[in-house]
Amino acid sequence: MERIVARITRTLIKRLPSAVRRGICGGVYARIGNSDDWIYEKIQKERKHLWIAAAPKSGSTWVSTVLEEALGYRKIALTRSFERLEQQVDSRLLLIPGAGENLFSPHQHCRYSDFVGDLIARGNIRVLITARNIFDTLMSLHDHNERENHLFSMYYADARLWSSLKTKENRLRFLADTAIPWYANFYAGWLSNLSRHPDRIAICRYENLVEDPGPCLLEHLQAIGIPTTEEAIFRGLAAAKKGFTRKNKGIVGRGQEIPTDLRDQIVRVFRHYTDIDWSIIGIPGLRNSQAA
Repeated sequence: MERIVARITRTLIKRLPSAVRRGICGGVYARIGNSDDWIYEKIQKERKHLWIAAAPKSGSTWVSTVLEEALGYRKIALTRSFERLEQQVDSRLLLIPGAGENLFSPHQHCRYSDFVGDLIARGNIRVLITARNIFDTLMSLHDHNERENHLFSMYYADARLWSSLKTKENRLRFLADTAIPWYANFYAGWLSNLSRHPDRIAICRYENLVEDPGPCLLEHLQAIGIPTTEEAIFRGLAAAKKGFTRKNKGIVGRGQEIPTDLRDQIVRVFRHYTDIDWSIIGIPGLRNSQAA
C-alpha cells in the first residue's frame, strides 16, 4: 500500500509545473534538512528519557547495565558512530521508537555542544554523567588497551604502536599525551553548562558507586525526575553481576602508581580551566587558581 501511495505521489508531483515542483521540494528539504523542529513536535512531553553520557572507563557500561534492567525503558542509542568514530548525537534517532515510549540511552561518549544542549532541553532528556578520578581512569584505560582492544575515538592506537611502546610507563605517557586532552574537553564542556539545564543533569562519581551503588543511583535519578525504587535498583545490580560490564575489581586509588612528573603533566592540562571545580575527578585545589 505504501509503495502505491508513493508512486501516485511521485506521478502527481511530476505533472506540476517545474517552478512549483522546485518550491515544494525545496520547502520539504528545508524543513527536514535544516531544522529539527518537526522532530521535537512529535515528542510527548511526559515521555521519560534517561541518557548516560560518559567519559570512557568511568563505570558507564556497568551503570548502563544496572539501569537498563532497573527502569525497563526501551533502549535506543543517540549516536550512530562507535569505536574510532567521534560519537555525535543524532536527533532523528528520537523518532525510531515512537513518540510515547519511555527511553533509555546507554553509555555514549558524547561531548557537550549547543546542539546537545538543544537536544536535552527540547527532547525532554535527563542526563546522568559518570565521572571518575582522572588518574584511576588513566590506569583503567591502560588496562583496556592491554586486555581488550585499541578502538577509541579519543586518540589513535593499534597493536603495532602499542607493542612498540614496550613498557607500562611508556604506555601511560602515551595515553597522557593523547587521551587526557579529550577528557579535559569532555568534562569542561559538561561542567561548564550544568546551569543551563537545572534538574536535568546529575553527576555520578565512580568512587561513590563503588562504595554504595544502590543509594547513589537512586538519589541521582530522583534528583533529575526519573522515577524508580530502591527495589528496582537492587534488581538491576543483581542482573549486572551476571553480564559483561567491563567492571573490574572497582579499586579506587590505582592512579597513585603513576609517576609524579606524569601526574603533574596531567594536572597542568586542567589548570587552564580556572572556573571549574576539578575535585570531582580527583584534582583538588585548582578552582580560581592561575593557569599555568
